[in-house]
Amino acid sequence: MEMNELRNLFLEGRFACRSRIAGLLRLSGEDAAVFLQGQITQDIRSTHDFTKSYGLFLNQKGKVLADAHALKVNPMEWWLWSEATPSGIVREHLENYIVADDVEVSDFSSGWTVTTFAGTGAADGLRARLGRDLPAPGGFVAANEGFVLQGQRGLGISWEWLAPAGREAPLDGWEPLAAEVMENARIGARLPRVPVDIGPADLPAEGGLDATAISFTKGCYLGQEIMARLKAMGQVRRRLLRVTGAGPLPETLPAPLYRAGRKIGEIRSAVTCRTGFAGLAMLSLAGLEPEAVFACTPDGEAAVKLSDDDFLPAARAGRAQAESRPDHLV
Repeated sequence: MEMNELRNLFLEGRFACRSRIAGLLRLSGEDAAVFLQGQITQDIRSTHDFTKSYGLFLNQKGKVLADAHALKVNPMEWWLWSEATPSGIVREHLENYIVADDVEVSDFSSGWTVTTFAGTGAADGLRARLGRDLPAPGGFVAANEGFVLQGQRGLGISWEWLAPAGREAPLDGWEPLAAEVMENARIGARLPRVPVDIGPADLPAEGGLDATAISFTKGCYLGQEIMARLKAMGQVRRRLLRVTGAGPLPETLPAPLYRAGRKIGEIRSAVTCRTGFAGLAMLSLAGLEPEAVFACTPDGEAAVKLSDDDFLPAARAGRAQAESRPDHLV
């Protein structure tokens, strides 16, 4: 296993991991497309059949309630798959806004599984299993009464197979992909899990989701005015960043982080790694410097280190200054 410059974990061979689906809803009815367009942060109006979009569901304050991959079978049938958001959260949110719309929300999460396929041989193996070409990044294909689409796991190019019980793809010929390996890859790629890493107290931009899950050109949706205002401001005060720590995992999550006795943020998710643990932490950006260290108690030892400075003003300024110097001074 190795990590590339984008911190994607590459696996030699064919690996698979099957798990229960956290959230899977089907929206059906004449008004399904129009209704969903008014709720999700992504623009889905121009999508063709069998295309997918990744978006969020926000509250009135622009905070994150849930995320979902919206799969369009046709204008009157959409599937919403959430990797970690329970179906009940999304369903309750949507049904609160159905008034006279011809839309039905059905929950399929209890009877379905998702199988993640990854590794250098995954594409060939899955193509042979399907007997057809694999979908492009923005699409999906129907298979065994379910769907196959590209994943976002930090595992290079990976694939997700959503299937109802009894229709899952056989895993003979595939090596088991441990959940711990998948979590290391996700954290290494800084992929937030909603609502664990980014939730009802957080703005999309604090987790970098404004770049992947929000359209700033579409019409109205819940929380849209807040998103437009934040885009105009250009910066948030907190950010979900990678941290590493020595010793065992925190006993409970979220785990507070302190600097000079003052709480500066909290670890939202963490996983064991070779040097201790790696995690994603929501941190205040005020005065935050590259390679800052934190303690887990107000007067404890600083044993947690910032390992992600891409979004720190000080780091950006330092890089810009270095790049502007003559070569012989760098």
